[in-house]
Amino acid sequence: MKEFNVIIDNTIKLVGSNMVEEIIRNTGYFDSVEDISGQLNVENTMGFDVFSIVPMVHEEGDMRNQEDRMIPDQSKRMNDLLYQSVENYLDIAVEEILDELRIQFAVQNVTSNYSIIDVEDGVNALLYFYFGDYYLH
Repeated sequence: MKEFNVIIDNTIKLVGSNMVEEIIRNTGYFDSVEDISGQLNVENTMGFDVFSIVPMVHEEGDMRNQEDRMIPDQSKRMNDLLYQSVENYLDIAVEEILDELRIQFAVQNVTSNYSIIDVEDGVNALLYFYFGDYYLH
């Protein structure tokens, strides 16, 4: 777990990664959420390893099993579609998490990004949230 103070409306507030983890869980987008913030060497950034079993990924993943019968162009297009749908899913999830962070912590400039780790059995990704404009050193 990682905690740091942020300045919001001229008030110092403690924000903990456990609080952000709870927000991520409550959105319902992910089946598991692991706080990896303590492993990051960036003072004002929190990170989470997330996993979700997403039906569309399984359907497209099942199609991947048919790759042996596909010509290379079709296989590449299918892979591109799979990653595009995973990116769309993560974009929607992250935007909802950011909206909730803005509401609960009254911060407007929190930003985020993600890295896709795997899409074989579901969506496995790392989510990062940056509180740089509010961080109190």
